[in-house]
Amino acid sequence: ELRELADTFDTMLERLDRAFTGQRQFIANASHELRTPLTVMRTAIEVVLAKPAPTPEELTSMAADVHDAVDHAERLIEALLVLARNDQPRVLSDRLDLAVVAETALEGRVAPGITLTSDLDGAPVTGDGMLLGRLFDNLLDNAERYNVAGGRIDVSTAVHDGTSLLRVVNPGAVVPADLVDRLFLPFTRLDDRTRHDGFGLGLTLVSSIAAVHGGSVAATAGPTGGLDIS
Repeated sequence: ELRELADTFDTMLERLDRAFTGQRQFIANASHELRTPLTVMRTAIEVVLAKPAPTPEELTSMAADVHDAVDHAERLIEALLVLARNDQPRVLSDRLDLAVVAETALEGRVAPGITLTSDLDGAPVTGDGMLLGRLFDNLLDNAERYNVAGGRIDVSTAVHDGTSLLRVVNPGAVVPADLVDRLFLPFTRLDDRTRHDGFGLGLTLVSSIAAVHGGSVAATAGPTGGLDIS
């Protein structure tokens, strides 16, 4: 009995250690992401201040760079706050329809060079409309960002075996099978960070919001590229 108790205690300590290690890595990554826009702002300001007489055009260009960097930082902080709030217990009582939430997310959305198609059947859920809207937006942003020229995004909602489902499918680059699950981890990007302006938190938020609603998220890589996320 003492041995079993010791084994149980060791297992608990190992789980705590993995959790603390994950938290430390998350904080380090978040700090790095926040440092990037600050570096951009500092560089833009210092370059202009180093000139003896900056021109109005140079000042305007600096202001635009700083504005973009501030916007980048604000969006990152907002994403981090949503993740933090999702870790807290909450009561979700609004009766919603995923088809309506999807229709709202698609309304007015324009993806240059990409065709948006939808097949929206009723899919009732109980939850938070704002969070589910954010989930849809993030899935659509991801499908658009990692699409191909002349590609498409297929969105569908339905009920299958009593479960309300949402599905977003898009073509794109070939995703290695061992990388698919990692895409839902914080600060994980499909390719080099210099190519896109994402933070690597979009799918992390999707997974977090699904979990808050008692749901789950699954993804498969298309044989010729792209992702199929449900």
